[in-house]
Amino acid sequence: MKILKNLAKHSWLAWSLLICSLLATTLLSIQVKHGIDAAAQRQFVFDCDQVVLKIHERLAAYALILRGAAGLFAAQIP
Repeated sequence: MKILKNLAKHSWLAWSLLICSLLATTLLSIQVKHGIDAAAQRQFVFDCDQVVLKIHERLAAYALILRGAAGLFAAQIP
């Protein structure tokens, strides 16, 4: 009976340790999730910027080709 009372006396320590551990685990997992989301957001923005840059470069190349063709036609007309 004395052992049972002793266990009951120290069970609050085990429960409080369990609750603190679960709380710490939850907070750390939320922090890791936010870090992963932030890294994914940065990668997405970088990829979008790269796509925009490539589109601008391609449009500039097309504009240059059109100017060359316009110059060619302008030179052929007497």
